[in-house]
Amino acid sequence: MKKQVLFIILVLLTTQLALASITIDSAPLDTYKIGEIIDVSITVDNDYEDQAFVSATIDCPDNKLNFFKIPYSSNFIDVPEIIIDKNFVGECKLIFQLLNSEDLVIEKLESEPIEITNKLDLEFTIDKDTYNPGEKIILNGKLESNVELVILLIDSGATIETYRETITNNQFSITLDLDKSISAGKKTLLLSAKDEIGNRAEDSTSITITQVARSLDLSIEEQDLGPTDTLSFKATVNDQSGNLMFSKITYRVYDPDENIIESITSNEQNTLELAGFLPGEYIVKSSYKNLEETNKFTVREVKEIDVTIDEGIVTIANIGNVRYIEDFSFEAKVDETIYQIPVSLDLKVNEKIFIDLKNELPTGSYDIKAVTKQGTIEPGKIDIISNRPVVKRLSQGLSQITGSAIIETDQVSNVFYVGFFLVFIGFMLVLVVNRRFKTKITKVVDDTVIVQGKQNKGLKNSLVKNQKEKSVIKDMFGSYVDNNILKKDFKSNIMKKDISILFTDIRGFSKIFDSHDSEEIAEMLNIYFGKCSFIIKKNRGFINKFIGDSVMALFNATIKDENHLVNTIRSAIELKNEMIQVNKELKAKGLDPIEVGYGIDSGPCAVGTVGSKEKLEFTAVGAPVNIAFRLQSQSDGSILITERVYKKVKNKIKVKKFGEFEMKNITGKVKVYKVLGIK
Repeated sequence: MKKQVLFIILVLLTTQLALASITIDSAPLDTYKIGEIIDVSITVDNDYEDQAFVSATIDCPDNKLNFFKIPYSSNFIDVPEIIIDKNFVGECKLIFQLLNSEDLVIEKLESEPIEITNKLDLEFTIDKDTYNPGEKIILNGKLESNVELVILLIDSGATIETYRETITNNQFSITLDLDKSISAGKKTLLLSAKDEIGNRAEDSTSITITQVARSLDLSIEEQDLGPTDTLSFKATVNDQSGNLMFSKITYRVYDPDENIIESITSNEQNTLELAGFLPGEYIVKSSYKNLEETNKFTVREVKEIDVTIDEGIVTIANIGNVRYIEDFSFEAKVDETIYQIPVSLDLKVNEKIFIDLKNELPTGSYDIKAVTKQGTIEPGKIDIISNRPVVKRLSQGLSQITGSAIIETDQVSNVFYVGFFLVFIGFMLVLVVNRRFKTKITKVVDDTVIVQGKQNKGLKNSLVKNQKEKSVIKDMFGSYVDNNILKKDFKSNIMKKDISILFTDIRGFSKIFDSHDSEEIAEMLNIYFGKCSFIIKKNRGFINKFIGDSVMALFNATIKDENHLVNTIRSAIELKNEMIQVNKELKAKGLDPIEVGYGIDSGPCAVGTVGSKEKLEFTAVGAPVNIAFRLQSQSDGSILITERVYKKVKNKIKVKKFGEFEMKNITGKVKVYKVLGIK
């Protein structure tokens, strides 16, 4: 019986299902956002005779809503619009059903899956990836209109800048101003958008902020120093955000006359021994790229001597930094007798004198004492083994005979009296025996004439030998002095003429000197000076002098050269290029590479021989010489020339502006150019 009932129900249901169909006339879109509207219509064909109902349901992963149910009255049914809210996100579908009065399904139809999202469409680009502090970032992109866009600049997870902009149309272009003090490194640019109904968008990109040196601070540990002290100084470079930069800084130390006495490049604490520094105010200049900082220190005037006695020899050294003048006496006491050894000092800086007490005192054990401006010197008991000359022995002996308690060791008047008496007696004896020895004296004269003749012959041979030696010396001297100078008359007057001057200098030579032994330094200088000499001579110039690690070369000074200025510049360019090979040679020998600065000026100078009869020197004097030297000291490894040089040869060389500098004894600032090459 039960089987019959079930069969009848199944037949009825099958009959009902076959009596209806549902069709979607306007299909929904594939994708919707929150706030958008789903608008569809359906057609229901219904042959079911009893009361029926049409329903619509939206089915999403986290929510399901039966939003529509009406009695069936006609085939065409306009389904009410559905406004999507935040509860319907994900892959959803629409379900349409025809139900009987008991809500049994007569017909059912499901739509294709619908993707409902809360994401806005955001696209953007930036103009570049790397920025300097204070620059502008330009963003261009697309986003729905009437949406607030928030832009965050993030550094290590922390937001450092926030920008807000309301987008009024689908396209946007926004300019962001970076702070001038923003820290260097990688940053994240995060864009987020949200509309009023909950749709969102987010995207990001990375940018890099460059590190820019903004300040240079130079500190000197102690600014009031003596000649035996050590100067300690260091500069630090800070970037735009105040962070310390690990940078090599160039230092130049200037004496009170503004001459460079030390040049160092380092990133460490620097020290400079002040031994030999004269009193006055000195300047330390530190430079890094376009930054420069100056500080000063003072070397105070110190008058001081150091007195030591070793094995009877007194050493007196001027360890101050000014000339030391003083008169005093050493008193050497033995028993009840005091020997006074007068000392008259006139010592230059670092100069020493030596007094050998063995040449001043008799053999004995003495208590030595001297009173100077600095105080009393009492080294204690000293044993002396005398080595006095005969005259001093006689003088001191006569002083002891006369009972003197204080004997001046340089007093020899007693001996002069005795000597005068002995000379008088001798003169009388000569008169008496003169005639007796007349014949013998005549023979001696004849023998002397014969000997003189032989000596004259030897003198002639000696002159020939000296002439050969002079030629050898001249050849040897010619390797140091230009041959054109050797041919000149050194008594000739100084003449004024137009010349060109080239100065070169090895950067940081003092530090190189401290880190290598003397043989390595000599080898380095020989290679460097050899290249300088060859190139300068080849271009019709000559090396006037080597000044430590510097070279002073003159052009149009000894030989006439109409093209001397271009030849001077060409010499500097060739030497700069040659330094590549020089550094390769130094590296092959295990030596550090060197960097050279160059300075060139041209103009009227006094050229000729100057000096005294003891020492003469061929050189040039004038403002262009001083300016060329100062340009070399300002050089960063470039070839620097003055504006007047540039104007003379501007059609023949390529240059770049280097800067303007104030120079001692020069009115106004000097415009300086960097030589890039010859056209």
